Amino acid sequence: EMNGKYWTSLNILALMLLSRSVNPSKLEQASRNMSSSSTLSALQRARQLQAPKVCSTTGGETEHLDFWQAHETVIRDAWREWSSTTKLPPLEESSMISPQWLQHVQTLRKFPTQENEQRLHKELLDEPFKDVFLSPEFLTPRGIALIREHFRAINNSRIPTRRPNGMNRFGLVLDTETQGGVTYPEMDNMLDSLVENYLRPLGRSLYPDSIQEGDDVNFYAFTISYEADENKDIQLKEHSDASVVTFNINLNLPEEADYEGSSLLFENEQD
Repeated sequence: EMNGKYWTSLNILALMLLSRSVNPSKLEQASRNMSSSSTLSALQRARQLQAPKVCSTTGGETEHLDFWQAHETVIRDAWREWSSTTKLPPLEESSMISPQWLQHVQTLRKFPTQENEQRLHKELLDEPFKDVFLSPEFLTPRGIALIREHFRAINNSRIPTRRPNGMNRFGLVLDTETQGGVTYPEMDNMLDSLVENYLRPLGRSLYPDSIQEGDDVNFYAFTISYEADENKDIQLKEHSDASVVTFNINLNLPEEADYEGSSLLFENEQD
């Protein structure tokens, strides 16, 4: 039963390589290289890396996995260093979330009733067909502009970034646990707040029979980019997401007149 309850609050791996015999000259060279790299910061070392070219349009989750595993720590540390020395705008709930969503969610936090939950569904969501919901306005144009300002800075950071998923080649992984993911406090905190205060409780209220306890504890955030260019991603093949709920948020701005939208098709499994 939906009673507003969803809105109430809402290894270290050490690897040692041993060799029975070592060439003294190679050992000396390795020592010099280690000494040289140790004088560089994580950001400087990350910027010296050459990210491998993405190619696969299917099964790309493990593409160049060895590169991302080998440089996981230095890339993660580089993002922390970069964010501490880069002027970035704050990603605050009050400026990012539309006033309608803010008002309804704040009401639900204070008065988590079934009536208030149903009012949110009715006033903020459209259901073009069964179990697929659409919200015309979730983020404000200002909020979208702020996020994209972060993305521009990320793309100009010269830190290697990993492809977003197994099918899309262009975009960003925004995840604290994925090797090669973009992770720094301002972005991490914004995503945690978005999921905890909006997306997770919304998913639970819309699909109470499909989400069991513990099913939605983790989340995976990423961006994807499409361009009308034969060398870029222009479409996505039919697939099923490996998640109990998927949220897609359009990050195009209203004034971008050259953007005309695209088609999104859902397969009816009953047919």
